[in-house]
Amino acid sequence: MKILVYADASISYVKDFDSLNIEKKKCAFDFGRKLIPYLKRWVPAKEDDKFVGAIANVEINPFLLYYSKDDPKDNIFTYPEFKKGLPAFSYEVRRIFEQKIRKNEDRYGSFSFTINEKGIMEDIKVEGEYTDQEKKQLASDLSKIKGEWNPASYNGIPRKYTLRQSVTQQFDIKTEHNKLNNPLNQNGFYRSH
Repeated sequence: MKILVYADASISYVKDFDSLNIEKKKCAFDFGRKLIPYLKRWVPAKEDDKFVGAIANVEINPFLLYYSKDDPKDNIFTYPEFKKGLPAFSYEVRRIFEQKIRKNEDRYGSFSFTINEKGIMEDIKVEGEYTDQEKKQLASDLSKIKGEWNPASYNGIPRKYTLRQSVTQQFDIKTEHNKLNNPLNQNGFYRSH
């Protein structure tokens, strides 16, 4: 939620015109509207040693409010865990990218996915220096990685968690050198010298 904090520390709501987003997060939005009036001691922004009005973004997460313990040190968060181990997952990801990307060139990108409360990988997205077709194919292949996940949890309650991994493909001079010095051409025939 966006709150305008005035120079005198009073507040007012900033109208959010994104009705789809409000509807999607209605529980948090409604809870925030009830909670904000009880929050006191707002500190206005300062500019040139003078208090000025500014917009503050306030994140309301009912899940954390409901399941948090009184002492923040007692809260326990666990990240999602691939049951076969992260090296096994990384191997599968690397294998997929190496199979699909055949050009020896520099490329940068990333992929993200969500592990839901049941430990299922979903919402896979590939971004970066790939064609739309490559992104679609890579996302499809990544979704087929076999193996189960333990979901993230907060104080023992499973919850969704989104992971993001960068991907770097670098030009390899040895690969190019081997191509030039290999007596077989691309069709499998020997080259004459």
